[in-house]
Amino acid sequence: MPKLEAAVYAYLVTQPSVSALVDDRIFPFRLQEGCDLPAIAWQRVSAERTYTYDSFVDTAAFVTARVQFACWARTPLEAIEVGEAILQVLSGYEGDMSGELIGSSMAALELDDYEPQTRLYRRLIDFHITYEDDLSISAS
Repeated sequence: MPKLEAAVYAYLVTQPSVSALVDDRIFPFRLQEGCDLPAIAWQRVSAERTYTYDSFVDTAAFVTARVQFACWARTPLEAIEVGEAILQVLSGYEGDMSGELIGSSMAALELDDYEPQTRLYRRLIDFHITYEDDLSISAS
């Protein structure tokens, strides 16, 4: 698992307001088949890299990743409650997140939805998470 994704997962499962609702049911991309609800599926939707160059040293990219959390539940209120827990712990976050230095974490989108095929409710929340990528580029 890439560093940012591993850091986000490790951070979320240790947050009491999140784990009280979903325990460790936080999955990359999609829910595990037959898992208990409520649960969270999340993925990186996009990323933008901003490079800073110094002709005398290696440089690193600052990355702003758009990470989407889908909070699934059997009732709309449960989906909203899980979404609010995610907002509470990630909105405005900066600092060390399980070994990854986070510059900022800001909510970018919130959307409530219903899936008629599964009869499940979800709240989608996108975050812009900015961090320094350790993928360095040598100055030539």
